[in-house]
Amino acid sequence: MFRVRAQLPPDLLKKHILQVKTGLPGVAYVRSAPDANWPERLQVKLPQ
Repeated sequence: MFRVRAQLPPDLLKKHILQVKTGLPGVAYVRSAPDANWPERLQVKLPQ
């Protein structure tokens, strides 16, 4: 287990500010190989 710090682009953060909870623990997945494909279940699904 590792501790990481995630940073969102400011425009994305502003767009979804009501869904963002800062300072809370969360789960993240890190792609260590740049040419690896993300599994379907980990694809980004943001509300419109």
